[in-house]
Amino acid sequence: MLGSAWPGHFNKTIAETMHANIEKVGLPQWTEADQTLAKALQHELKVPEVGMATKLQPLRGREVIPDEEKRGGGSDDIGDISWNVPTVTLRYPSNMAAGPGHNWANAISMATPIAHKGIQAGAKVVALTVIDFLMKPELDDAGVGLLPQRADEDDEIHAADPARGQAGDLAERADRWRNTGRR
Repeated sequence: MLGSAWPGHFNKTIAETMHANIEKVGLPQWTEADQTLAKALQHELKVPEVGMATKLQPLRGREVIPDEEKRGGGSDDIGDISWNVPTVTLRYPSNMAAGPGHNWANAISMATPIAHKGIQAGAKVVALTVIDFLMKPELDDAGVGLLPQRADEDDEIHAADPARGQAGDLAERADRWRNTGRR
């Protein structure tokens, strides 16, 4: 069986804009019960008992803070997509740290306030970031553009042709929306 996967080609402007919104929203307010549950699970898994995150992590990336820590990645096609559509990933705590991935230990928090608090905070960040891009056209000028960038056969990056699909339509709709005075 043959397969392929592209490495991520994530967008710095979107990441910086989203990180500013992460700082605005902040981390969820964990209760003592949330921390106790997280530490108890970590104890059972024989990993460091750190509980839930209580401080924000810095923005990571090649040009911001080099991320030498090998974290693995998702088992999806986000890398492939990121070469065609401006993309970032958002990791907000909605699970207890140090779980082994696709395992019963990672399913526990989904039935607790931990997941609900994390999802609410993450959704606020996404919403604020979308609003920023709709209301601040200068962000498009900073190198994001609503037109995706893609790699051709020689890995040369260039803006995709708006006639090729929905990206051009999306840019036109965003401009019309901004110019209607709806705020």
